[in-house]
Amino acid sequence: MEKCETLYVLAKLLRRVRMVLIAFSVFYALSLPLTTSVSIPDLEFSFEVHPVNYCPINKEAWELASARLNCNTTHGYHCVPNKQFTSLVEFCYPKGYKYPFEKGNCLELAGNGILNQVPCSTFSSGCPNRFFFSNELYNFPKCLSINTNEHCFEADIPCICSRYKEVRKSANKTTAYQEESSNYFKTTIGFAICLSFLFLALIIFVILKIIKFLKQKSIWFQKGHKSKENALNKDEESELTGKEEGKSNIRRLHDLIVQGTKQGFTRLICDFNKDDLEQLNVRGLNCLHLAAKGGNIQLFKRIHKCGVSIDTKATDGRNVLHIAAHHGNYAICEYLLQKHKNLYTDTDRYAMNPAHWAALAGEKSILELFMKYGCDLTELTHPYRENIVLFACMGKSLAVCKFVGSNKNISHLLHEKNREGWSSIQYAAKSGNLEVFKYLVDEGVDIENKSQKTGKNCLHTACEKGHLKICEYILKTKPGLLTELDKNMQHVGHFAAKSGDVEILQHLLDHSLVDNAFLQKPATDNIHLLHIACRHARFDMCLKIVKEFPFMIHEITEKGWNAALFITERAGAENERIQILKTLTDISSESPLNAYHVSRSGKTILFNACVNRSPKLVQFLLENFPDLPEIEKSMDPIESANSEEIKEIFKTHYQKSYKC
Repeated sequence: MEKCETLYVLAKLLRRVRMVLIAFSVFYALSLPLTTSVSIPDLEFSFEVHPVNYCPINKEAWELASARLNCNTTHGYHCVPNKQFTSLVEFCYPKGYKYPFEKGNCLELAGNGILNQVPCSTFSSGCPNRFFFSNELYNFPKCLSINTNEHCFEADIPCICSRYKEVRKSANKTTAYQEESSNYFKTTIGFAICLSFLFLALIIFVILKIIKFLKQKSIWFQKGHKSKENALNKDEESELTGKEEGKSNIRRLHDLIVQGTKQGFTRLICDFNKDDLEQLNVRGLNCLHLAAKGGNIQLFKRIHKCGVSIDTKATDGRNVLHIAAHHGNYAICEYLLQKHKNLYTDTDRYAMNPAHWAALAGEKSILELFMKYGCDLTELTHPYRENIVLFACMGKSLAVCKFVGSNKNISHLLHEKNREGWSSIQYAAKSGNLEVFKYLVDEGVDIENKSQKTGKNCLHTACEKGHLKICEYILKTKPGLLTELDKNMQHVGHFAAKSGDVEILQHLLDHSLVDNAFLQKPATDNIHLLHIACRHARFDMCLKIVKEFPFMIHEITEKGWNAALFITERAGAENERIQILKTLTDISSESPLNAYHVSRSGKTILFNACVNRSPKLVQFLLENFPDLPEIEKSMDPIESANSEEIKEIFKTHYQKSYKC
């Protein structure tokens, strides 16, 4: 009996020794020095690209970042990883404000300044599961989180492991010499192994004698092992169930905090420790941030007493005072100013302080509170130099503008400009609040101010955004703005065409200071009103322009583009673009648009549609203009189609053609 137990112990010990040796070899391989280096090219773009630590992860933050960079619908705000995955970058994309992308892909900014789609099927979670536009990327935060050391998305575990293994390969080569030196040792012990076989033969008899006992002991051991394994499985299942229950409870706690509901909160908070309360939710907020948002001062103090730090920042860099100010929670703001006034000087990733957030939300009472406690309301964001008045205009808050204007110490803010020369007048024209606009004019803000960067005035902006009431007011107050041009020689007609507001164009046509000859003038590169309307897929505007200026249907730009090429220049709004093409190319009309036109560089409407990955538009073009792929001098549309769906459309089209 003692011998059997001894053999069992020895066998178990040998197995453990073997596991230790394996573990040691793995540890040794992993501890080898990593010698691989990554070379990052220095890329230059034709537009400004700004490295950032974080990208906006919600619509509100995305729009704020867009406003901060002064992006617009022609130069749309985007934030994606760069090609090398060494940084996230934000920029105003010169090809437009949104492009469609297929599900199963994230985005990157390629070296040539083009938005590329990056397959994300290997993500552990968070890969886009539906068609989306590039300006909605904030809906997929896993596409905005990268590992700059391994140059992969954080959610792409196979990529990270693969990069890590590549680095290890060079380390593994150093073991080759050790393997060669071990050959001699193997040869030497060969003879010893033969002798050991003779020794083993002598003890076979003994082993056979104890087999019966070992079998009996094995049966007992297996039963015991199975019962132990079942117990472990039950423990693991219990642990998983506990984790899921914990996640569900923390979500319930978050909901109660935001709702400001004390009932249920007091009981539920006892289930969590300080670390649990400091965990960030999917929006990057912990329990104290959520309490600042919810506004219940008692819940806020209770969470703070649990040890959650007042100074902890959300993912976007906001602290609790930023959040409380934005949501107008007066009691919490006053409590923080009394106990932690230093929070006011903190800025978030957009360089905004709590007063900027209060102004954006139109929270006049919070700004009055800040003034009461001696906070500086004149601070500007860096580097864009935006003040509380500009944020109030973004948020369409007349109350905040009047508050600033009524305080002589800060009333000068009404007249200040941002880094690019935009004043509060232009911010108000962009947001479209007529009462705010009138108030600023009454306070003497310069209505004739122009952007230093683009040369646009407030009438250009109001026409571009489709704000008819503000356009009418400007034309009554300062009609001379009607004939001004921006730095690209664009007049009010171009901006009205971009908005698609036919009423604004008609109002311009009816104005006494403007004749048809003025609105017929092209901008730089001989771009006419119809080109702009086609580019932005404004169907009603296209019909209006063709009716008023029929000659524009045949106008060619200096780059050799006609209106048809502008229709397919951008992605999105495929139904509208198809509708415009059908109408303008109707051969029954007196002067139809030429759909087979080729630009000087060889681009066709089919080429543009393929580049923009617009499958519905490609299908329409192949069915209605089947000779497009065969045009001489044109660039190959199939090569430009980075989409399996579009390639399949071409394949089906050619199969039908051959059958015919």
